[in-house]
Amino acid sequence: MAHIPSPPPKRDARPVHTVLRSGTIVHRIYDPDSHGATATRFRFTGPFARFDHHTKHSRTRAILYAGADVKCCLVEFYGDAGFGVTRNRRHCEIRLSRDVLLLDLRGDGALRAGTITAVSSGPHAIAQDWSRYFYGNPLRYRYVDGLAYRNAHNEGLAYALYERAADAVRHITRDNRLDDRRRRAEYVRAALEANVALGFTSAASRPTSR
Repeated sequence: MAHIPSPPPKRDARPVHTVLRSGTIVHRIYDPDSHGATATRFRFTGPFARFDHHTKHSRTRAILYAGADVKCCLVEFYGDAGFGVTRNRRHCEIRLSRDVLLLDLRGDGALRAGTITAVSSGPHAIAQDWSRYFYGNPLRYRYVDGLAYRNAHNEGLAYALYERAADAVRHITRDNRLDDRRRRAEYVRAALEANVALGFTSAASRPTSR
């Protein structure tokens, strides 16, 4: 693996941004039993995951991970093992209520931000350092709402949204269990495309929409 430098960047940053327009649908799989997760609740505890920007001295930073499609979310959730039981985990779709500005770490975007694309697949600690740096240097990177990147499993388009985007993710258009019988075929098809096996253990409730 290429060496991933630590921040600050060794060259002048010329960041690339992408905008998720108001009305865009983003997907999320979450576990209600983990840190009080809900469809739209940002996680204030951390850092745990790849681009967590939490610090010991701030309790105002929070993160929410999402993807451009459900397959991206499935491989992020189950890809390490290649299989998993759905239990009471849920899939939701969120319609953004405003434009969301993201720092783009895909392709040349990573280099222009001062790092390399491997930051999206390498050690979490280094990625977290970069996320804190991006977040804390708005004169260089703008007041971004989060990051766009390719996940490490199948290069699906993923999003790490900072708490700055909290007002944009309030409109839930779908929120159902992964073992919902009316949705299983969709999830199994997406999982099989990524060579992930899903196990179902219980009957499902009907999907809800808001």
